[in-house]
Amino acid sequence: MDLRSSDEVDRYRTVNAMSALRWMQKNSRTFGGSPREVTIFGESAGSERLMLQSTLYNGNLWGFI
Repeated sequence: MDLRSSDEVDRYRTVNAMSALRWMQKNSRTFGGSPREVTIFGESAGSERLMLQSTLYNGNLWGFI
């Protein structure tokens, strides 16, 4: 059984989301996109998390739905 603290799990979630955004920005041209026009979406708790963490993206987030 994994008894990690919820704080540790939250850190992994945040780092994972930020890594995914960086990957999309780096590779978006491969898929015909623009690194400055990546749209991320959150629904329900996901949108709340996105809004609360938006300041952590250090200029890598220009808008979200």
